[in-house]
Amino acid sequence: MLNHEILAATRRLNDYFLHRDSLYPSLEIRRQNLQQCAQVGSLRRLKRQEILEASRGRALVAVDGSRADYGGIYPYNVCAIQALARASTESEPDRLTDAAVYCPLDPKVYAEIKEAAARNRVEEAEAYRKLMGEKMAHMELKLAIKALQTIKPYMLMLDGGFLLFDRFPEWDELVAEALNLDCVLVGVIEEVATSDLCSLTGLEVPGMRIYDREFLFGLLKPGEMAVVGGEKAIKRDYYTVFARMGSTPQAVACDFLPGQGEHLVPAMNLIYSLTPPQGRGIPAWLDLVDREVRLNKKSMESLIMNGLDPAVRERFFKSNRERRGL
Repeated sequence: MLNHEILAATRRLNDYFLHRDSLYPSLEIRRQNLQQCAQVGSLRRLKRQEILEASRGRALVAVDGSRADYGGIYPYNVCAIQALARASTESEPDRLTDAAVYCPLDPKVYAEIKEAAARNRVEEAEAYRKLMGEKMAHMELKLAIKALQTIKPYMLMLDGGFLLFDRFPEWDELVAEALNLDCVLVGVIEEVATSDLCSLTGLEVPGMRIYDREFLFGLLKPGEMAVVGGEKAIKRDYYTVFARMGSTPQAVACDFLPGQGEHLVPAMNLIYSLTPPQGRGIPAWLDLVDREVRLNKKSMESLIMNGLDPAVRERFFKSNRERRGL
C-alpha cells in the first residue's frame, strides 16, 4: 500500500526533473557544441554481400557473462557465474563456455574475501560482492582470449565498455591478440553512464552534474553516431562512439582501441547492420548471447535444487523470507 506522503514525495521529485529539464540548452545548441568535440556522421546498413566482404569471411564473436545469487544474507550465499563466447559462423568450435560456483563459507573463497576487504577497507559483504564481479570479468576476458586464438574472428564484441575490463591482467593479452590477428575489438555499452560530454562541449549547468545519457537523449538522429577520441578522448586513449542504432531516442556506446581507428567506421556500419531497426540499439548477435548465457531466478533455483541436498539448503541457505506464508 502507498500512503499520501510517499506519493507527495514522488511528485516533488517529478517537479525537480521538470525544472532540471528546463535548465538544459536547446537541442540545436547542444548539437552545435557536440559537433565541436566529436565527429558526427551517419551510419549505413550494409547488404548481405557487403557484410561478408566487410568481415572478410571471418566470424563475428560475442562474449558475455552472467551471475546470480541464492541464499540469505552474507555469508550464507551461493554465487553462480557463467560465460559464453559464440561465433556467428559454423566454425569449429562455434562456442566456448566457462562456469564456476562460489560460496563465502568455502575457506579458499573466504581467504580472498578477507584479503580484499582489508585491502579496500570495506566490509566483507561488500568485498564479496565486488569480488564476484571481478571473477566474472576475469572469466569473460579469458574466454575472449581463447575465442581469438581458436576462432580467429573479424570482430569480437564484449558486453560492456573497456573500463570494465582494462584493470585486469588478462586485458593486455587480449589487446595484443586482437592486434596481432587484426581482429576489431569492441566494447558495447547499453547503458551510457559517463558524464563527460557536457563539460567537453562547454555546456555546463551550474550546480548540476549532467550525465551523457541525458545530454544525448533525442540529440542524435536515427542511424547517426558521434565519435570522440584523440585529444578529446573521455576514456583513457580509447575511441568512444555514441550512436542511435535503434528506434529509441536513447544512445548506446561502443569503445574501440586507439590502434584500430581505421576500422571504426566500417565496424560501426557492420554493427548497425546487425541491429534491429525497431530495437533498443543493441546488435542482435550480442543480444542472442546475452539471452543464452543469462542466469535468472528460475535457472538459479533449479541449479540449487538439483545441486544441493535438501538438508544443506535448509541449514545454510534457506532464508526466513522464503518461509513467509508457510
